[in-house]
Amino acid sequence: MKKIITATLLLAIGAFTASFVGDTIATETKFDFIQNDYQQAKEQAKENDQLIFVDTYTSWCGWCKRMDQTTFQDENAAAFFNKNFVNLKMNMEKGDGPALARKLKIQAYPTFVILDKDGNLVGKAVGYQTVDNLVAFGKKHLAGKSL
Repeated sequence: MKKIITATLLLAIGAFTASFVGDTIATETKFDFIQNDYQQAKEQAKENDQLIFVDTYTSWCGWCKRMDQTTFQDENAAAFFNKNFVNLKMNMEKGDGPALARKLKIQAYPTFVILDKDGNLVGKAVGYQTVDNLVAFGKKHLAGKSL
């Protein structure tokens, strides 16, 4: 009986842990994110004459996962960002992520950046953001848009 309980407990822990481990964060969001493709985001921003909103994250970042579970689930925030920005979710430990982290001087996660269509830094916010704070951050930089 102890073996069955132990095996069941280990399987449950493994399944729970697996949902938080890996290359991408497990939770789907309401934001329309381009996944880990910086060049595609720049091309789309040029085509649509939009700024780029970047969610920089790592697979081990607990607050990044919390953003996916909370702020990025908000329909009003998603509608605002999906309409006004090209949204990019970048794993800063893979692909173009490390070079982008160096270029933008990102040292903590999550960090949210707004870039112009050429990839130049327009704004930066570090740490967990509530819906209101994230939307205010987006509106502030959208108002100053000079493309």
